Amino acid sequence: MTEYELLAKTYAMSKSGYMKLKTYPMIGTIIPYFEKSSTFALEKAGLPEFETLESTYITPTLTKLDSSYVNPAATKTVEYAESVKAKCAKTADGLGSRPEDAKQKFSQAKAKAAQVVESTKTTVQSYVDEAKDVALSAKAKVSSIFDTGATTADVEGGDSAE
Repeated sequence: MTEYELLAKTYAMSKSGYMKLKTYPMIGTIIPYFEKSSTFALEKAGLPEFETLESTYITPTLTKLDSSYVNPAATKTVEYAESVKAKCAKTADGLGSRPEDAKQKFSQAKAKAAQVVESTKTTVQSYVDEAKDVALSAKAKVSSIFDTGATTADVEGGDSAE
């Protein structure tokens, strides 16, 4: 488990900020009065100096709070964020492939339609050729009847009733 130590780091940053504030002219003249007042109050209350309080109570308490509460919460938050990030990436990948899938399916449908059109053309052409052959055959029979003066029965191979 990652140690975030947020409270301890925040405390260290606030101490660092406090030390930096002491360097500013206006604030630097006021802060020593606060320090003296705090030291006086600690002495009158019978408590140890601030450095002793810090090393004995403040730092261990912040460390315990960090390890017991803040670090597990931060770890869970990071894990959840990574999980959400992964799910978003997966969703984005899924959305990203949809146009390609649609293009591929459209191409497949277009190819199938072209096959159906060619098959239909071939079938229709064969029917047209068959109808054409029947029409030409009928024309030949009719022509032979009128050209020779034969009857329909003669052309069909039967006897005429003349």
